[in-house]
Amino acid sequence: MYWLLATALLIAALALAIYLYELYYIYNGVLRAYLPASIYLQQWRAVKSQLPSAITCMMEARAVEAVDEANITIYREGAEALLAAVEELKNETLLKRLNATAYFVGDQLYYNITLGKDRVSGAITWLKPSAMIQAVKSISGATIEADGLGGIEEALAAMVPSGFRLEGYLAGALQRERGHIYAGVLSGVLTLTEEEKMRCLGFYLNETFIPSITAYVSLPYNSSYVFVEIPINIAH
Repeated sequence: MYWLLATALLIAALALAIYLYELYYIYNGVLRAYLPASIYLQQWRAVKSQLPSAITCMMEARAVEAVDEANITIYREGAEALLAAVEELKNETLLKRLNATAYFVGDQLYYNITLGKDRVSGAITWLKPSAMIQAVKSISGATIEADGLGGIEEALAAMVPSGFRLEGYLAGALQRERGHIYAGVLSGVLTLTEEEKMRCLGFYLNETFIPSITAYVSLPYNSSYVFVEIPINIAH
């Protein structure tokens, strides 16, 4: 339990650090009133150099929180947060002609910030929080019919999205129902991990969860009950 608490505290600390990072590098670096003639270009150069990294950090922190809360809205609100930050820049700096667009295609965020003919464009394409949230939900409450214990891992593999890996174990008691068919609920600990490392936070987007899987398994036994433990290691 302590490692779970430590992990939660680490994520919270990282989220706070990224939030402060965003405030410092977006706001403190450029939201100041300078002398118009000499500082205009400095403000724009600061925005161009700092904004892409700040957006990356903000969206990765939102992805972590969205997965933790199983709420993709937290991630999708990142586009609105970006537009609000640009509007704040317009209000508090000399960059009154600053404009921005931001939109999602699936989980991919595309943004474009312009000042006259100059621009900063980018995309956050490596985060897949909605796929992770949906996969965790599907796996957690799955009903599986399998021929042998190996068939359980095969059934789970079909639920793991491309670019993810699933690791851990399932265990539980299965009761003989008819013939060689055993049924029961398998629990355990599983971790679903996106295989591409996050570029700002420096770790892999992941979720550890305790599933409750209803299993119907054909087994070559004659006893009334069997206890099974199944290691899971799936990568796509």
